[in-house]
Amino acid sequence: MIHLQGQTNNRFSLRQITLVTLLLILSNCAYKNIPEKTNITDKNGLKQGIWIESNIENDEERISLKYYKNNVLNGHYREFFPDGILAGKGEYKNGIQIGRWEYFLQNGTMISWQVFDKKGQELEIGRINPVW
Repeated sequence: MIHLQGQTNNRFSLRQITLVTLLLILSNCAYKNIPEKTNITDKNGLKQGIWIESNIENDEERISLKYYKNNVLNGHYREFFPDGILAGKGEYKNGIQIGRWEYFLQNGTMISWQVFDKKGQELEIGRINPVW
């Protein structure tokens, strides 16, 4: 098992990390060079590069892949259900959500989206067959 920094109770198996990395490569989500190491901080303690983290949302575990530059989210963001199914995707620029963000059910059906401008202001929100 691999213990991720900052996660005291959440552990991932090598199988889960391999699955998420494979999904990342197959999804072609702009991580052109997957580094051998993730969850790296520099000598100043700032997050750098790709981070794999676990979080709980609505009593469901999610695995997120995000890219940091100098402790600020920059680049594509992907969130997966534990079985590797995509739960959400979007992009950050200088820590701000930009562009179109999409959210999915565990069966792969998109349920909602949001569109943000370059300043992070929400321009649009939509739902497909709301389940709530």
